[in-house]
Amino acid sequence: MAMKQFRVRSGILSDGDLTLNNTPTGGAVATGGKILELDNNSNVHVRTFAQVKTEIDAGELEAVEAGDGITVNAKQGGGIGTDTQTITLGTPSTISSITTDAVTTSSHTHAISGSADTSGATGIHVLIANTTGGLKVEEFDAAGDATFSSNVAVTGNVAVTGDASFSANVTIDGSLFVDGALTYVNATNLSVSDPLITLSANGDSVAPTHDQGLMINRGTSANVAFVWDESEDEFAFVQTTSGGLSTGSITVSDYADTNQGAITAQDAISCGADLTVEGTTDSTSGTSGSIQTDGGLGVAKSVFANLVHAEGTTNATSNTTGQIISAGGLGIAKAAVVGGDLTVHGAAFYLNGADSYHKDITRTLVTEATIANAANAWLFEVPIASWSAGEVALKLKAGTNETEFRKYLFCESGSGTVENNQYGGLGHDITATITFDTTDGSGSTAGATHIGMNVLNGDGVTIEAKVEVTFHSV
Repeated sequence: MAMKQFRVRSGILSDGDLTLNNTPTGGAVATGGKILELDNNSNVHVRTFAQVKTEIDAGELEAVEAGDGITVNAKQGGGIGTDTQTITLGTPSTISSITTDAVTTSSHTHAISGSADTSGATGIHVLIANTTGGLKVEEFDAAGDATFSSNVAVTGNVAVTGDASFSANVTIDGSLFVDGALTYVNATNLSVSDPLITLSANGDSVAPTHDQGLMINRGTSANVAFVWDESEDEFAFVQTTSGGLSTGSITVSDYADTNQGAITAQDAISCGADLTVEGTTDSTSGTSGSIQTDGGLGVAKSVFANLVHAEGTTNATSNTTGQIISAGGLGIAKAAVVGGDLTVHGAAFYLNGADSYHKDITRTLVTEATIANAANAWLFEVPIASWSAGEVALKLKAGTNETEFRKYLFCESGSGTVENNQYGGLGHDITATITFDTTDGSGSTAGATHIGMNVLNGDGVTIEAKVEVTFHSV
């Protein structure tokens, strides 16, 4: 039976299968034919090949963009224009030092690398931390520069192998250890709360060898320093050619002047040059005046004074006793008044005033002696070459209140005989024999170099004899 074509205008309803025989043959694409499409309502539609291809090409992706979500751009039907669809991402979880890489249907997290290798690091920027700007980092290692615009609090150790620069304040709550060769403080003002500053703090176990102290840089002028001079074992204010980087002993070019109030010294004060006291307080006792001392005052050279007071009461019995002792001469430009005896041991005594006179005389308290009954004692023996005559005042005392006073003249006649004469006597009659004779200076009358006075006690009791002699060398 021959096949015939027919056209149905109102559709075909079939209770069985419908077979179309106009399919492509030989593998060729039927570009000019029709394709039936069955929609969701079981309706058949006719589309050309070109129409179907265009509809398929409409799903081709052109771009994917991510911002607060994912945006997909695809071609519209026919391949012309863009169809945009946005897929919103879920809220990400907070990242901490212990988070891991994880994805859920509504969120995702990321792990933070804990590697200490910074060789390939280029830069990490922390845009925001907490509401106060704080950032807590458990481990931080920077191979290059690290800049902080606000405060940085470090609770662990910080190791910096290069230079560190801070443009604001740095607060260190613990101890600060600096192991470098130089600590340089370029502050306008330096305030230290420590009331005791220790130098050479690491030298407790070794013997001291270095000078220690405070150096002052004076620019083009010589530096000055207050130091403990280890070689001299003393404190010193010095001028020096040394600088602040010097170690060991500094070079002392001169000792610097000081100006202070009262000085209290527990030991002797040694002055290497003149000592000038500018006080004007007059001295009226041993505890007043510009210079006071609880001990003696020894002066090896001249002393010039407006007025000299010697308040001691010790009598002088020789040129090495008394209150004023001089190993040299004593020059007095004005009048001198002596309230007691004046003894001259020299060969002459000169008075150069307008009414001056002189005589070879000395007056001295020679001695006193306690003499037992029937014993004798030489009260004085003097060289005849210097003293050949004199006057004697002799006081004798026996018991508690028996006293006798005698006056004698004596003179060596030139023949080895000493003549004498008692020309006065008062008081109780004490038995004593007085003789004047030549001696050898040691109590023997066999010699004739000295002239002496001997007292022989015959009173029956012990007596005391005191002699004051005026010697003449005429």
